[in-house]
Amino acid sequence: MEGSGFGTEAGHLRAAMQFQSLSSLEIMGEIGLALLRVQSTVGHLLPWRTRRQLRRCLREVRKSWPDIALP
Repeated sequence: MEGSGFGTEAGHLRAAMQFQSLSSLEIMGEIGLALLRVQSTVGHLLPWRTRRQLRRCLREVRKSWPDIALP
């Protein structure tokens, strides 16, 4: 994603994956928020396969965080 001009968004995802926490549930929430940010800011610019993968990832996050939303 970074090589396609989405460096900021890739950075958000990278930071979420490196989030230090005592709980895997919290880590999943951080990743979910990063995915929602990507979806809301550049989701419409992503190739359809990437958008589909993003939706799949968010479906997995919502199994643990059903009401996750951007603040």
